[in-house]
Amino acid sequence: MGCFNARAIFNYLVFLFFLLLSTSCASTLNPTERMQLLVQGTDFQYEKIRTIDFDLVTYSRIEPGAENLTIYIEGDGQAWRTRSRVSFDPTPHNPLGFMLAALDPALSVVYLARPCQFVGGTEARNCDVSCWTSGRFSKKNVQAIDEAISQVKQQAKAQKIHLVGYSGGGAIALLVAAQRDDILSVRTVAGNLDHKKWTSPYLRSIPSGRSRS
Repeated sequence: MGCFNARAIFNYLVFLFFLLLSTSCASTLNPTERMQLLVQGTDFQYEKIRTIDFDLVTYSRIEPGAENLTIYIEGDGQAWRTRSRVSFDPTPHNPLGFMLAALDPALSVVYLARPCQFVGGTEARNCDVSCWTSGRFSKKNVQAIDEAISQVKQQAKAQKIHLVGYSGGGAIALLVAAQRDDILSVRTVAGNLDHKKWTSPYLRSIPSGRSRS
């Protein structure tokens, strides 16, 4: 147990160093470059998983023989450039989902980006702005995450899964868990679980006659 704690503390300190370094360089790095810098402080391995509709980016730290797998699902990312202008690339500028995964002391941990993140936004396969706005919780998006989870589970030879969803990833985690029988737990961080309550302040703020789109 002592060795495990020592390793977890060491990983935390190394990651914290690279986190501080990436923060200081944030103004000169694009989101993908910043993610690459963050990953340098960890032993996570990059992989792009092809699903039926999308290519999804994952970063994994797998311990052979570990029975359970913890999967972190990223939030909505940079879905909007401003309050009224949609982004053409939802890649998060601050990938909190990955930061949480990097600090998790579990043996096998996977970070899973959402559709169209870290792959080019609207330039990626089957990606358009609806994928991270009106359709971010669509059946197609949920199915892509579910397919990716099945693939990483098989690669890790894991039996059961813990899901952790950040922000919009929390809603995705619950939607995925509802259709699987291998989920041990679901945790959310700032999850958008009550969509009516979440959107009502915004809808009330829209002047009469203005489009909600």
